[in-house]
Amino acid sequence: MRPSTILAAIIAIVVGLLIVVLVRWLRPEWFGLRPADAQAQAQQVAGTQILVAARNIYVGRCITEEDVRVRLASPQELKQYEGQKLLPAYVPAAVGRVAVKAIPAGQPITEDALEPLDTYKEQLTERITPGMRTVNLQLPVTEAGGGLIRVGDYVDVLIKTTAEAHPDCLTPAELCRLGLPATLQGVLVRDARVVVRRNTLWPRCLNYLPCITNFIVETDPYRAALLEYAKDRGTITLIPISDVERRLELENRRQAFKDDQGVFPTRLVNMTAKEILEYEASLAKLPEDDPKRYLTYHLRSSEEYRLENFRVRDVLRGERMISDQDLARILDLRLRQPPAPPPPTTVQRVVGVKPGEPHTFPATVTVPAAYKLPRYEVLTEAGELVWVGEAIRLQYHCPEVVCDPQTGRAVVRTGGG
Repeated sequence: MRPSTILAAIIAIVVGLLIVVLVRWLRPEWFGLRPADAQAQAQQVAGTQILVAARNIYVGRCITEEDVRVRLASPQELKQYEGQKLLPAYVPAAVGRVAVKAIPAGQPITEDALEPLDTYKEQLTERITPGMRTVNLQLPVTEAGGGLIRVGDYVDVLIKTTAEAHPDCLTPAELCRLGLPATLQGVLVRDARVVVRRNTLWPRCLNYLPCITNFIVETDPYRAALLEYAKDRGTITLIPISDVERRLELENRRQAFKDDQGVFPTRLVNMTAKEILEYEASLAKLPEDDPKRYLTYHLRSSEEYRLENFRVRDVLRGERMISDQDLARILDLRLRQPPAPPPPTTVQRVVGVKPGEPHTFPATVTVPAAYKLPRYEVLTEAGELVWVGEAIRLQYHCPEVVCDPQTGRAVVRTGGG
């Protein structure tokens, strides 16, 4: 038999087998099979592919292409995950999703192990609690919990700066009593809530600059204005708050403002000082578990926040200007007690070989009768918030941190404010 005849016979056999398989798949009833049985047999022959974790995926991780792979499922896995919604056997189906459960390497990825796709459907304005304001901060990761702070976390916002008074404002003696110049640190905002991270509303799995990251934090209108004013006058640091510490109170306050739907800030604008004090006194009488107890900007546990409702009211009215006097209060630039005059110097006189009367030299250091008092807010007996003292101007010297795109490291250079 010639080779060409053999080749033609082989081709005919292959074509015939392909036709039989095709007809069996399209018309399984011709072979006494039901369509479902035929599909099951086809899967047994070809194998069912599933999407699995290529390595351990931890809770909160944004999944990338390197984290998942496609492989054939074993019969035991098909039986084990029967009835559960598996992701399609397609790598992009999991990319960009965030794990809410730990997924060991090699385990199939189910829908309930990931955050729902509609988790991040809201816009920025929908994330902001009614009655609050937001500020965008660009910080080195060393000043932001190593960049590990997540959306929904609560933080305290600190400022650290080297401050000195303007030479035209205070005398050297007054500067000494204020303790200036000095490197100072204070708490600008307590219990701020992170609403956006890395300037994006949805998970971002791409690489980012390792030394600098962005956070948008939420706080009351006065603290937001103060933070916006102060963020270029020193080093801003975010200190994460434990989930247990003050968590219940913070979430109760947030829920109270959400339920209020912005009614309280509107009322606050039109309230007198007496009405504010009466409102705060009425809240103190409510039970601890009453959400309305937390519908206020002032904090009973903080002297710094004691006048917060007054400050927020003035900011919402457009009558409050943020200045160095606010930072002087935050940094506790209060006049210290003047140094006590040195004791007089006494010497023993000797006449011949006999001791004479002692002689006392008067102190040469004189203490000024009065010093300039930095400007501070005082709540009068009439319930009005007034300023006392003289305004001082501060000069700031703080490090400016920028990111070197070549090395990916933070570079500190001297800046002024």
